[in-house]
Amino acid sequence: MKSKPYKLGKRTFRYDYDSCIVELISKASDEDLQMEADWKAKHKSPLFDIDDMGYMVLNGVGLRKENWDNKEIRDEYLSEWNSELDEEDAYLLAEAKAEFGF
Repeated sequence: MKSKPYKLGKRTFRYDYDSCIVELISKASDEDLQMEADWKAKHKSPLFDIDDMGYMVLNGVGLRKENWDNKEIRDEYLSEWNSELDEEDAYLLAEAKAEFGF
């Protein structure tokens, strides 16, 4: 069983109660859906594994159920993960600018 999508900052998460994993999810675009359909037709397996609600899992990390169910702890945890992802994005952008000069 998975939780409803939970937005914090600019990212969306949900909790998979069966695997105790917090998933970083994104709504699939029309282009993603078309690529998924084309891939499945050709390879008989999913490319993005888009679920029935139209979300695809981008990343995941373990978290105890009790911590997900406690809003204060959940928000603190997700805020920290958001910060780390923002730092990673900034680093990758700076690397790309340095390498490609844009």
